Amino acid sequence: MPDADRAAFVERAKRRYGDAVYCFALHQLHAPSEAEETAQDVFVALFASGSCLQDERHLRRWLMKAASCRCKNR
Repeated sequence: MPDADRAAFVERAKRRYGDAVYCFALHQLHAPSEAEETAQDVFVALFASGSCLQDERHLRRWLMKAASCRCKNR
């Protein structure tokens, strides 16, 4: 997938799920700055993965799992 298409996909995912990822991270980390950084890391990872998950359930699950792993590693 070309970078421009991947960037557009990630931007759509961020608009749709960004708040949910941030709230999850905030609940886990109890620190707004850490939660914001974690959420950003998740969407950078989505871009880097080159993944284009078409099914919304799989995309949401991937994002939340990525957020969970990053919270555990902080």
